Amino acid sequence: MSINEADVWKDDTESIYNITGDIEFDNVDFIYPSRKEAPVLRNLSLVARAGETTALVGSSGS
Repeated sequence: MSINEADVWKDDTESIYNITGDIEFDNVDFIYPSRKEAPVLRNLSLVARAGETTALVGSSGS
């Protein structure tokens, strides 16, 4: 699945509140449009369990 950033911020989108289950990412890639040659995430899979704190931490690109 590919999500265009412009689609995320459309006026008719809604925020998600009160998520009650786990959140799962399976084989996710992420790149910044300005740096397509340098993926930030590649093949990321993780499960954020309900009621637990999950963090994704890495070095800063600044």
